[in-house]
Amino acid sequence: MANRAGFSDECGVFGVCDSEDAANLAYLFTERPLLERFGAAAAAGFKAVELQFPYDQSPSAVKAELEKHGLTQLGVNTAVGGRDGDAGLAAVSGRESDWDAVFKQALDYTVAIGGKAIHCMTGKALPACVAAPCLASLTNGPGATCV
Repeated sequence: MANRAGFSDECGVFGVCDSEDAANLAYLFTERPLLERFGAAAAAGFKAVELQFPYDQSPSAVKAELEKHGLTQLGVNTAVGGRDGDAGLAAVSGRESDWDAVFKQALDYTVAIGGKAIHCMTGKALPACVAAPCLASLTNGPGATCV
């Protein structure tokens, strides 16, 4: 999770000293293509980066940039889903197979780049979904891998 300056609030959990040591590359150095942002972050003194949705880049290219610049990769988000209005799938009842696919994608990508965490995008509850079924879906269903 990032604060108002685009820095990670999770750094202590992953061994980075303080919250200003991680650059969220979705918000910083956006005038550059994604792969160039790693170098910009390192040049600015950042020790770690977060990516939200890096899936358009090959894991090997991202890992090479991390290694080249001596950066630690923190969080990567799960994809939000493929339907209009999707905002995540971890707590969306009935989309278990879709969740399995996006979580596997995030897990494989994170492992390939040497990342430290996956941010599970929970999604939006449908109007007919009361709190208990959505929470059950998150804790017992597709999102159980996140809690």
